[in-house]
Amino acid sequence: VVATKKRQTVSLTQGVRWNSMNWSCSYDATIVTLFSVWKTNPSSWTELFLMLYRNFFLNVRPFFENFDRDASGLETARNWLQRMLQLYDRTAFPTGQTGADVNEIWETILREDKTLYSITSSCLSCNLSYQTQTYSHSINRVDASLLPDTKHWLNFPQKPDPCHQCNRPLITRLSWMEIPILIIFDTTAIPTD
Repeated sequence: VVATKKRQTVSLTQGVRWNSMNWSCSYDATIVTLFSVWKTNPSSWTELFLMLYRNFFLNVRPFFENFDRDASGLETARNWLQRMLQLYDRTAFPTGQTGADVNEIWETILREDKTLYSITSSCLSCNLSYQTQTYSHSINRVDASLLPDTKHWLNFPQKPDPCHQCNRPLITRLSWMEIPILIIFDTTAIPTD
């Protein structure tokens, strides 16, 4: 069940069946997540998705819109996504019983033609500054256990690396050029102990 700002709920009683021939877990998760977001406000999300991810969303939109009449449409959308990504990069998105990395899927479909944010690192001890890295996707890899809320996640992308010169922790600064509509946080760095 997905709760919306207006305190309405949208029941998502069905998902997608796992494809054991072409392991589909990461594709299932991607399609169901996007559908869950879209279903909270179809008209607003359709407009935003078409504006930002037009080529991708034009292909999955009919399946989202017809979900109430044909729940198997999400599986069809998942299969289309898997085929499209396999054509794009067979190494990152293999067929058969080798799963794809869900982060690779998100990075590929959410990539934009513009720089969304940059990361600059500097050392306060030796005044060394490291080259800014720029990113054109809205995947933010974070160790969520270090950060108390989303506001901190937006400003702190990762654990600081040590300085190459003095080995002290670097100060890392994330600068958003534009906050994307949809941000995916990769929390795989969370300790499992």
